[in-house]
Amino acid sequence: IFGVCYPPCLALLVLGIIGRFMPNNGAYKGSVYLVTLFALLESLPGLSSLGFAKAIVTATPLSAYGFGWIIPFIIGLIGGSIIGHFVSAADPVEAEAK
Repeated sequence: IFGVCYPPCLALLVLGIIGRFMPNNGAYKGSVYLVTLFALLESLPGLSSLGFAKAIVTATPLSAYGFGWIIPFIIGLIGGSIIGHFVSAADPVEAEAK
């Protein structure tokens, strides 16, 4: 259970510290979703015995030290902020209503 909960909690901790620099909520969502997916692939026995899951986990830098979630965190942060920028730009009426 800790193997699945630990990386997303650390990602939220880092996001809380650097939160004032986040451009939108998509950065939060993208990074936490991707870190949670990586933690599930890494920790759950049913998933970690699959070939593609092992390949992903072993190819990720720092995974031997327990910090393999950092690369998915950075990718999710950048990808989520880009997607969040385009989604918020597409809905200006909802943004004005808030």
